[in-house]
Formats: sequence, structure tokens, C-alpha cells
Amino acid sequence: MFRAKWTMPVLAVILLAGTAAAKPVHKEPPVLAKNLGRYEIVRSETATLRPGEGITLYPRCTGGRMPLGAGLVNGSRTGSVQMAASYPWGDAWAVEARYVGGEGETLWAYGIAVCGFVQAYHTLMADLVTVNGNTSSFQAQQCENAFVTYGGGGVFLGGTQSLVLGTYPITRHMWATEMYNFNSFPVDMRVFAVCGWAVDGFNVVTGREAVISTGQYIPVTVDCPEGTVAIAGGAHIYGDQLFTTDSYPLNETSWRIWVRGGGETDILRAYAVCADR
Repeated sequence: MFRAKWTMPVLAVILLAGTAAAKPVHKEPPVLAKNLGRYEIVRSETATLRPGEGITLYPRCTGGRMPLGAGLVNGSRTGSVQMAASYPWGDAWAVEARYVGGEGETLWAYGIAVCGFVQAYHTLMADLVTVNGNTSSFQAQQCENAFVTYGGGGVFLGGTQSLVLGTYPITRHMWATEMYNFNSFPVDMRVFAVCGWAVDGFNVVTGREAVISTGQYIPVTVDCPEGTVAIAGGAHIYGDQLFTTDSYPLNETSWRIWVRGGGETDILRAYAVCADR
């Protein structure tokens, strides 16, 4: 299931303008694991995008499972398809992909989610925050009481020119999202956290810092401890010149983020949320 495509103005390519062109890379696709025990990996239909188009994709959980972590997988080899929003949507996850151009050809994209059974599963929404045009905003939502956070994300309510810079767990109990508003006018931003009781083996793994140069397009992968599986993940961007293009479980035990460097060198740190099989 996915929503009708939309076309974005030329202003959507601002972040790529004036930066070095990324060298085309080989992207290893995720392995849809067959043996995740209480968890399953689902994906949306595959959509095709032409330069300037955007689309919302909905990987949906089945069998009473609920989405814990999710993200986007796309066919761009230079980082020209961006993740514009990512947030829980009932028993599905909404992932917005935007093709800002740069490669010219038609590209593919699909949403991916890890689903599972969690006691006291619920989502929390932070208060709306108004973000001025051409600025970024960082917001976080904490799970109440002793609940842990499995995943989260954010979306701009209005306007089509948005971008996820980073989305990640600050602690076991709080999820943060940073987004950029490319519109010339203020837009309201909403961030989410997926909360519940901790499953066996729940653990947030912090990856090493990665330095991303101007125009560089690389993956950063975080591995879960032996005996556990990756059920969510994300990245913290230090600065607003990097942006996330893909975020997904690479295999049973790893979460991968693809990031594109903008106009200057910046740093990111990736995370994986892990649990017993």
C-alpha cells in the first residue's frame, strides 16, 4: 500500500547544490531474515520514482504484531533519494521517500519494518513544534514510567519539502528525531516514540563515530551482540549537512544507515536496538 506520488519544486535540491557529486557506490540490499523468532521483517510494495517525485510507503505488520523499528531502502547509488519522514502508523509504518534528482534515471524504493509482540505496546507523540522555513529542529519523546523505547521518528504536517537528518534512541527510554524544513514558510513538526515493556535481551548498542566528508555517500552498520537480533536502529547527525537516505536491518543481527554528506565534513553515530531471538 502506498499513497499517490507528489512532485516537488526545484528548491528541494538545496542541500545537494554546490556540493561535490557523490561517486556511485554498490549498495548491499537487506537480507529478509527467516529465523527471527518472535519477530518478522516486512516490506511495502516497491515504488518507482522519477526526479522530483515523492511517495509515502507503508510496510504493514501481520498476525497481531506491531511495528518496532522501520526505515527506507532505495536504489540510488549516489544518495539522491532521501528519507523525508518516518513514523508509526497503526499496525504499519509510514516512510516518505523523495527523489531530489542527480541521477536522472527512474529509481526504486520500498519501506521496511521489523514487527513483534511487545507487552503494553503504545506510541507517544510529542507536542507540535513550529519549525521556521529553511531551518532544522531537534525534538525528543520520552516513554513514561519504566517503559523502554523501541523506535520512533517524525513528520512535518504540511509542505512537501522536508528531510530526516537523523532519528535515534538517546537512552533506553527516549527517542529523538532531527528534521530540516526546506519550505520557505513555517511548518509544524511532530515526533513519535514507540514504547512498551522491555523484551528479553533488550539493549541499545552504540556504534562508533563516523566522519563523513563533503559529497561522500557511505553506509554505517551497527552489530547486535551474539544471540540477539536487530529490531530497530537509527543515527545521530552532528550538524545539519548530513542526511539519511536509507535505514534498515541489513540482516538478522545488524542495522545499516546510508548517509550523504552535504556542504561540509560532519560526524554521525549509528545505533541499533537489539533483543533476544
